[in-house]
Amino acid sequence: MRHPTSSLVTYLALSMMPLLLVVGCSSAPQPTPEERVTALKAQVDDLDRQLLVIHETTGAEQQAVMRQYWDMLQRQLRYVRNLPGVEARGCEDWTMQDPLVIGGFAGSRPCPSLHDDGPAGGLPFPDQLSPMLFQLMMHQELNVLTAQVDAIAAEPTQKVRLDLIRQHYETRYRDLQTVLGRDWMWTLRKQSELPDPDSMGATLFTQYCGQCHNPPPPKLNTPAQWGYVTERMSHIIEQQAHSGEAGVNLPSADEFQLIAQYLMTHGYRPTPSE
Repeated sequence: MRHPTSSLVTYLALSMMPLLLVVGCSSAPQPTPEERVTALKAQVDDLDRQLLVIHETTGAEQQAVMRQYWDMLQRQLRYVRNLPGVEARGCEDWTMQDPLVIGGFAGSRPCPSLHDDGPAGGLPFPDQLSPMLFQLMMHQELNVLTAQVDAIAAEPTQKVRLDLIRQHYETRYRDLQTVLGRDWMWTLRKQSELPDPDSMGATLFTQYCGQCHNPPPPKLNTPAQWGYVTERMSHIIEQQAHSGEAGVNLPSADEFQLIAQYLMTHGYRPTPSE
């Protein structure tokens, strides 16, 4: 039986290699394909052990262990993201983008969706989830991650293995965002599926808010929350448009007002019992 800390030590040691590459230490040796697989296996083993600890604790101690698990997921996400060859292949490959990791394309030209810190900046803990639901979602994710690592280890072709590692990263990224309720970002949504789909607000919302990610459902936020979000996004899209980066089109002041009014009109309104 493996020593409880052996895989963690292996993972931590190997995870330093791509980190050194990111900060510019070109003399640091790159991990071999075998070392990468060893590190990935160590990661899923560590997650499995941590889930067992979550199951065996209660109360404040359990909450603390859940947060440790969430931090571990993000460290592992960054490790996979920093592996050689795992990079975004253009602005449309947005699940690979993170301004604190890649900076941008074509020199210093950023992609439009790089308007926040991204996973490298840290994702908030999903404190709205009960311990039971958290464990259920993490177990489901771990089963998928384990199967992916097994497939990576069994693949002899370097190119195919790299594609599998990229898929492994995307799975991790999407799962973390899904737990936070952000699966709308890659859920295709036609204008006809929106409330009042033939309105000018729906048309402008789809046209401008679909430039960097899929448009979110209006029920995602309350009217008050949409007021804050649209104000924030107005500054972001203005900066992107004026910088001439990645072909972002800027709505006029009247068009943006129609978008904001549309979202606040169709935003989520809690019932008195909620």
